[in-house]
Amino acid sequence: MATTWASSLLIILVITTIAPPCKGFSPISLLRQLIQENLAGRPENFKVVSWKFDPDISERRSVEFQEKYGVHGERLIERLGLGDDGYLEERKQQQIIREQEIDPRHNENIKTR
Repeated sequence: MATTWASSLLIILVITTIAPPCKGFSPISLLRQLIQENLAGRPENFKVVSWKFDPDISERRSVEFQEKYGVHGERLIERLGLGDDGYLEERKQQQIIREQEIDPRHNENIKTR
């Protein structure tokens, strides 16, 4: 592992010494940039970010979600399938008719919901 790292460093140093000089470019600046961006990380990664967080809100939202969409979200999937454009009841009736054509026993399951 150490030999591959050392050989990679040697190759980089050889390339930078052979490469034509550019304004503001030197092997030392390249090495510094490589270490900073690959080992230490970019400065943007170390900015402090604060989030407003309320740990108790999950309990309240969980109860609301379960009342509206079911414990595992089974009614959420149905509601997303019916759309959100004001034709909810119309699509629901079409869905019931379609499901009855496929499986007549489905009518019993709908009444239990």
